[in-house]
Formats: sequence, structure tokens, C-alpha cells
Amino acid sequence: MTKKTDILTRAAIAAAACIALTGCVRDDIPDCPPLSVMIGIEDKNYSNIDDVEEATGLNHRVDEGKPFRAYIQKLYYSLTDTGTGEVVFTQHLHDVSGDAPLATARLPKDLPFGTYALTVWGNIDNEEPVRDNGRYYTMHTDEVEGYDVYMTNDTLVYDYTHADYTVSLKRVKGKLIVQGVNLPEDLSLSEKQITNLSLYAGRHGLYAGSGAVTDSTALSGHPEVITNTVLAPTAADAESDVQFRLFADNDDEPRYSTDRVGLTFERNTIEVIRLVYNEEQDKIIVYILVDGAWKQVHNLGLE
Repeated sequence: MTKKTDILTRAAIAAAACIALTGCVRDDIPDCPPLSVMIGIEDKNYSNIDDVEEATGLNHRVDEGKPFRAYIQKLYYSLTDTGTGEVVFTQHLHDVSGDAPLATARLPKDLPFGTYALTVWGNIDNEEPVRDNGRYYTMHTDEVEGYDVYMTNDTLVYDYTHADYTVSLKRVKGKLIVQGVNLPEDLSLSEKQITNLSLYAGRHGLYAGSGAVTDSTALSGHPEVITNTVLAPTAADAESDVQFRLFADNDDEPRYSTDRVGLTFERNTIEVIRLVYNEEQDKIIVYILVDGAWKQVHNLGLE
């Protein structure tokens, strides 16, 4: 082999090696995986539902295996950049569709990597009580009970290796069940007022403010009536007072008024009151359910 031929051969081998190496290089950067968030429900049943069901039969455990929308039909959520505090996306109130056990958050596909706070409100009928891009919610506007509201607030670190999340909604309010027993047939209306209830629920699980709820129920001559009222947790540092007034047809003043009942309402917990008409005394006697037993209420406490 001549010297010239040897040089040409080596050049050809080097060129082939370069071509081979070039074929191992990735020319394109892979697309960012989209942020995927599924929404579940933690509090499908109240925390003390079994005790209430066993002691009273006034409320029953629900099947927890149904589709998401069997429990919550509407969702609202916002996404906040935790570094800047800027709300970068809001999904306004919309219906939940499909029969899946989890709901899917509809988030932008071009969202840049970063750390975000996802705030979700569920089971609300309109956005009016939602304040400051979902940072808090007004629970008893105009002293009305409102809705059985759910909420979650979760920090999501979004990068190449963290793009799939599942968050769980928790119930924000509790519930008051009232059972009227042996009520006079000429009573037409029952009115209850509950004071010192938290007015606002914040996205970090804190409650603030103080308000009241007034709720009326038509009796229509029925001797036994059962009502369910969803109520915010009791505001800090005091009990909530519950008082009943019962009216007959065309009466401006109540025929019966009860003593004030002091209760502490908690989220996802049921409180139960029984109103029993005592014909001999011609008065309404109030009982509350305490540790699975009925306790009579007096001005000076329980009996």
C-alpha cells in the first residue's frame, strides 16, 4: 500500500466514525410532560355518621364507591405561582361530567415548570361567595345556610419528574339535624337561629369572622318533622347558640320559644337536636345527642 492510499483509507475510516457518532445525538428536546391533576373526595361521609345512625336513624352512611359527580356536581379552581403570588390560571365554575371515580382538573398544557398552589372549591352553585381568586369563601351570605361546600389547597412542584398529582377535597361545614316529635297540629312554622358561626373559610383551612344563620321550616300540621341544615364551624372562643321559635297560623308572635342551646359545630361533624312537645306542661322540651344518648337541655345546662 502506498503512502497516499494509506492516508485516504484513514480519512475514510474517520469519516465513517463521525457519521456513526452523529447518529447517536438527540437533535430534539422532549416535550415537557403536561401537569396532570386528578381530584378526589376525602369526606364522603361525616366523621360521626355511624354513631348518629346507630343512636337515631336520622342519617345514614352513603355508599363511597359511586362516581365523583354523585357527591359533587360543580368545581371551581385557581392556580397560583407560589414564587410571585400571581394567579396564573382560573377554571371558573363548571359541571363535572362523566362517571369516573375522580374528576380531572383542566389545566393549561403550556404551563411552565414551577411551584404552584392549586385551590379547588366544590359543591357551590355560583361564584359570588368566592373571594380573591378562590383564596377564601363566604359561607353564610345573608344569614342563609348555603351549600355543603368542599375545598382543598395543595402545593404542586411541577418539573420533568413531577407532573402527576391527586388531590382530595374535604368538607368545609358541619350539619345540624333537628327532629320535631309530637308537635301540635296547628303549628305551621318553625324558625331556628344559630349564632356565632364562622363567616369565612380560607384556602389554608383557617376560619374567620362571625355570623348567624336563620332558617325556617313549614310544618303543615305534621307532628314529626326532620330538618338538615349545613353550618359553618363555630367561631373561635365561644359556643354557638341555637334557639327555636314555633308559630301557629296567622300568629305574629311565636307560640313556643325554647331555651338557647349551646353547641360547638365542627367541620364534617353532625350535631342532633330533638324537640318534643310536652302536652301536660304545654311546652317544647329540647334534647341534644351526647355520646349516643339524649340529654335534656335547661337554662343551667344538661340533665
